Amino acid sequence: MYKRCITERSAKQQQSIESAFLELINSKPYHSVTVSDVCEKAGISRFTFYRLFECKDDVLDAIVDKVLLQWMQAQPSRIVTEENMYDQNCAFFAFWAQQKSLLQALCDSGKTSLIVERSIQFLTKEDHTVAQYFGAQKSEHGEEIFRFCTSGVFSLVIDWHQSGCQKSIAQMAQILEFLLQKLTIFS
Repeated sequence: MYKRCITERSAKQQQSIESAFLELINSKPYHSVTVSDVCEKAGISRFTFYRLFECKDDVLDAIVDKVLLQWMQAQPSRIVTEENMYDQNCAFFAFWAQQKSLLQALCDSGKTSLIVERSIQFLTKEDHTVAQYFGAQKSEHGEEIFRFCTSGVFSLVIDWHQSGCQKSIAQMAQILEFLLQKLTIFS
């Protein structure tokens, strides 16, 4: 678990640790990165690291959570409708195209499932509009519908990234729109 920073100093230290960690996992395998490596790269002590994080996995959790929060804050509209779905999907894929470094680090480290897990946790706590769109709140299987759809959407993002983003953002937005419309027919 990582700590929420309440002072500017601890927030800067946490950011330094996260940046150093991302650089390291983009240059060598995840399992090879040690807390000592992160501390040296970030220019902080192990005491400071452990004051903010329990382990290196928590650093990756914090990075993913911050990116998910950035996405939520960057959304053109919080409510997805049939009328704005394509635009929302374009914005979604454009956002994730900008997260190439994080996605590559997750792929290289075998941690792609983390983005799915964290997005489900994050969206369950923070953003219920996704569940509402899928009709998940109206169904006795709402949680399963929500998990299934969220997992599928992020699997598309990961596959798209791993293919080198060969399809355009517009093409991916159309694919996602098609899939979501198919799913909502049954809700």
